[in-house]
Amino acid sequence: MSVSDEVSQRVRRALVGAGAVLFIGAGALLLRAANQPWDELWRDGWSGADPWLAQEHFFDHVWPADPWLPVASAAWWGGAAHLMTAVGLALVFAAVRSPWWSRIVQVMIVGSVLVLGLGTLLAGRADAPVPTASWWYWAMAPWAIGLPLITVVLEWVRDSAHPRLLPSWVWLAWLGALLATTPVLQLFLMPSIVGEVPPGPVDVFWSVVPPWVAGSVLLAGLVRTGRPARPDLAGSTRVAAVGSGETA
Repeated sequence: MSVSDEVSQRVRRALVGAGAVLFIGAGALLLRAANQPWDELWRDGWSGADPWLAQEHFFDHVWPADPWLPVASAAWWGGAAHLMTAVGLALVFAAVRSPWWSRIVQVMIVGSVLVLGLGTLLAGRADAPVPTASWWYWAMAPWAIGLPLITVVLEWVRDSAHPRLLPSWVWLAWLGALLATTPVLQLFLMPSIVGEVPPGPVDVFWSVVPPWVAGSVLLAGLVRTGRPARPDLAGSTRVAAVGSGETA
């Protein structure tokens, strides 16, 4: 590997590491956001079945559109988490060599998460959800459905034209964790899992753990691929012997 290639590899690894830290930071902000509804709900003394049947996706930090209910400062924390996720995605995307069409999809994904973050912040400020007929709603769709991200990551796994920055299993695990944070899974899969079980702790877990896993997987991959290869002592001894004119 030439000096320029080695420098490029270090820069790319640094970008992935920074993105991983941002994903973990986004999870910390989502922890704060996810706790807001339940803290507020019990503080106000809601009684009966409502607290037990309420689902987290009715609140404003996951998706700033109906069904929607503004609670405390959940939208502010959630919007900041989405913006942090967008920056993390941009750093990781920039680190991986991709064809031109994949770059276009990556820009679309990052833009969609940025719109989601800004829309969540503005909805929280206005105490009103984003109208479904607005461009805001449709601009959030690429991230919400997750299919563009699947396309990008599968292309990374399939492509063998360039040396891989991280092993395929790392990218696939990262993909799975990020898909768990997308609004479609949050809106439709979570209620089927929770059912009528007290949803508070489960919902907080569902909102927070996936971004933490996404960041941790990337960091684990960097650590694993950053370890120096073990020297082949037998081979080194044999080479030294040949070089000195000795025989094994």
